[in-house]
Amino acid sequence: MKSIAVFSDIHSNRQALSAILEDIDTYDFDEVICLGDVLGLGPDPQKCLDEIRTRRIRMLLGNHELYSLCGNVIDENMHENEREHHRWVAAVLSEEQKIFLDECALLYELKTDTKTICFEHFLMNNDPSSANPFAPLSVIKSGNVMEHIIKSDYDMICIGHEHRSFTLQTDHKILLDVGSSGCRGDEYTFYTILTIDGDEIEITKKDLTYDRAGFEGAIRSTEYPHKKIIAKLFFGMEL
Repeated sequence: MKSIAVFSDIHSNRQALSAILEDIDTYDFDEVICLGDVLGLGPDPQKCLDEIRTRRIRMLLGNHELYSLCGNVIDENMHENEREHHRWVAAVLSEEQKIFLDECALLYELKTDTKTICFEHFLMNNDPSSANPFAPLSVIKSGNVMEHIIKSDYDMICIGHEHRSFTLQTDHKILLDVGSSGCRGDEYTFYTILTIDGDEIEITKKDLTYDRAGFEGAIRSTEYPHKKIIAKLFFGMEL
């Protein structure tokens, strides 16, 4: 039997991340995997990244990490306001943190006796000429995601990026989006536990509370580009 803790899209919400890691520390997981987007949107990108890199956590790159490493080259249509925000995130990161990100992978394959599981921030782009490695988010709403699952060599794909968690299953294959643990409009967060026993994979969502007042205080006391609209859209806050 193997047990794995998975979370994604913290988006610089240090208080939510701390609650998750404190709970994870009470278990003896075989692996802990972060599916990316630790950075961006929230007030504490440096502290969140340090929480990840100083622990035994397998960190995968999300689009927000790529923005800090590569700039807007992965999304030429990005609005100037978004570019300004991502430039701020990149500027506050240390060289040590950027080196850590540069060494992180885009995906991780886990093989058990009977299963092959792929962990990645989002489904990969099939266009080799594209600087963006991820498929557009619209692939979920268009219905093309089912075709992607069927054609995949994996028994299970675990992703984030789409902040709403969901599970799709077809032809004995599973697509699990673990959702965003950091873009929260309340005091609740969560992570996902995969328990693998032979052919069976049990998926459990572990709900937690975090220091919402501390997080809101951090947003109010940190000046960064376009935080008013970000706070409203992604964290349910009126500033």
